[in-house]
Amino acid sequence: MAEKHTKHQVVIVGGGITGLTLALCLQHLKVDYVLLEAYGSIAPDVGASILLFPHGQRILDQLGILDKLQSAGLPQGILDYRDGVTGQSLRRSNFGDIFRRRHGYSLLWSSRHRILRALHEAVAEPQQRLLVNKRVTRIDSLPEGVLVHTDDGSAYEAQIVVGCDGVHSTVRKEMWRHADLTDPQCVPEADRGDVGCEYGCFFAASKCTPVVTETVEPGAGALISLQDGQVVLGRGLDDEIRNAPSTTSPRFTKEDKERVLDRFRDVVFGDNGVRMQELFDNLIRSGVTALPHYTLRKWSSGRIIAIGDAVHKFNPVAGQGGNSCIDSCALLVNALQEHLGTDLANMPSWPLPSLSQAFEDVENASVGKVTTLVEESQNMIRLLSWRRWYDKIMYRYIVPYLPAYFLLQPHSAAIVTGVRLRGPSSSPRPSTIGYMTRKESLGNQ
Repeated sequence: MAEKHTKHQVVIVGGGITGLTLALCLQHLKVDYVLLEAYGSIAPDVGASILLFPHGQRILDQLGILDKLQSAGLPQGILDYRDGVTGQSLRRSNFGDIFRRRHGYSLLWSSRHRILRALHEAVAEPQQRLLVNKRVTRIDSLPEGVLVHTDDGSAYEAQIVVGCDGVHSTVRKEMWRHADLTDPQCVPEADRGDVGCEYGCFFAASKCTPVVTETVEPGAGALISLQDGQVVLGRGLDDEIRNAPSTTSPRFTKEDKERVLDRFRDVVFGDNGVRMQELFDNLIRSGVTALPHYTLRKWSSGRIIAIGDAVHKFNPVAGQGGNSCIDSCALLVNALQEHLGTDLANMPSWPLPSLSQAFEDVENASVGKVTTLVEESQNMIRLLSWRRWYDKIMYRYIVPYLPAYFLLQPHSAAIVTGVRLRGPSSSPRPSTIGYMTRKESLGNQ
């Protein structure tokens, strides 16, 4: 029997890092929300790993869950740049200590599953708040709210709906549909066009646990073999599939995965000459996926907003994707408090003009910054895969001798513009580089 119509202040569509982080932000404010997950598990044991930079950790520290996440992950300190053909280590640096001195937090690496599980366990009333097997089919506008329908016949009314449902976002599609009804010029045509998709990604978990290393193999792709048995391997795609509609992405077969394994079996990633074959012989799980990269310009219409991978997508090499998703959650709840008031939980009605201003603030603070970060991530994977004629020269003969502060500058530039949640405090963290204020951050866009 279909569930009865229920009413909340916020409907979150999609779990993952974005959805669960937003749930915890709303929980802190005592806002009534429900999260709808299309699949049967909130924290599935799939995917590869997540790297948390200081600005992402700071938000999670404010939410009181950083200690739990640290127990579920591993600190990433020493990074090894290696030539995958000769096995030669080109550079070895302790970046973790540098980040800690600069920004108060080191680098935290964990499997996606462990981080999702830690976030899930921090949710109060999970059975009432986190609903699985709830695939959204349609969003209708109400005079003072929205109505979210799911494929089992249920309906959820709310003041706003937030799409955290990833690359193939239903909420984004519904946002476009509503925008076309009210303001056909609202969504730029570029947002609905093809997006870049230069690389595919082989990801896996292996019983073999290597050191942290970035390894290149000429003409094939960037290879990152990481702690906790996690492997992420990027390979350039053929020219004819390097663009794809934003609503779809290239699909890969079992045979495609086998070709990737064959291509990388002899790549050396350790000081003792150990090759990727050792990892492949001890796989626990693995998969292949495309790596589209984009930043959409319009994230909202009416009472609908999409954040996270639904509106911006990174390749995994630079590690900024998950952190940008966390950042967007903080931006959104901050903007809601700024334009509606700090006591959101006790506001029975959220006026649309105030919501529009809040959503516009999120877009203004995010689009320019994320666009830059996405392109920097692409440049990094191009460098590591020697995609351009000068990348091999840069990687082999220049990067090994550059000062650490120069290599880390793009990451630090992203970190210092990171958002701080309004209200909750975090543990004191001495740092040599301060975070920007909101006004300073917007001035850099």
